[in-house]
Amino acid sequence: MITPWAFWHPRVLPIVPGAPAPYVDQALRTAARKFFRDTRAWVQWLESVPAGPPQTRTFVLPPESELLTIERATRDGEPIQVSGFRHLAADPMVHPNFSPNGIASNNPQSFVLTGGAGLVGAMQVLAVLIPSTASTGVPSHLAERHQEPIGDGALAELLLTPNTTFFSPDLAAVSHRRFAAATDSASTLAYRSHTKHVQRTQPKWC
Repeated sequence: MITPWAFWHPRVLPIVPGAPAPYVDQALRTAARKFFRDTRAWVQWLESVPAGPPQTRTFVLPPESELLTIERATRDGEPIQVSGFRHLAADPMVHPNFSPNGIASNNPQSFVLTGGAGLVGAMQVLAVLIPSTASTGVPSHLAERHQEPIGDGALAELLLTPNTTFFSPDLAAVSHRRFAAATDSASTLAYRSHTKHVQRTQPKWC
């Protein structure tokens, strides 16, 4: 379920009286896109798609979302390799067997199956998402959790609008600091997957 930008109006509009609602919504959209881009807090498994020909697959994204990065991928629940497109040994469409079984992507709309005919089964991707440029809001569970920072991010922009009664660089700076602090905190929580555990990686010695 999508919570519309109007959800933030009671928090934002009293501070920017007279601001047109579409202008406020655009500021909220910009703030939300920056917040989720910087924190990587919107993470979910996308709908599974079958492997096999053709090689190119389109991501099945949630409504009003845009893919930021691929975190991992599975085939029938088993992890498979996610390769950087520019690091592939050869063009996977021309030489599919020159790369390991897995996926690679060079755009936020689709991915390519690598490894040739050996890759079969149901493919699924864990993705980091952000609101699209035409989004009318964000998923309700994210809107409730991140209501304050998205509102502050929008105010940091709106309060710098010249030739308005609410123009206030000082208040904009306060909103910006609050937005930045909340972004840092949310980034840490997202990295820990909202648990107390800190992810540790195996050191690699050269």
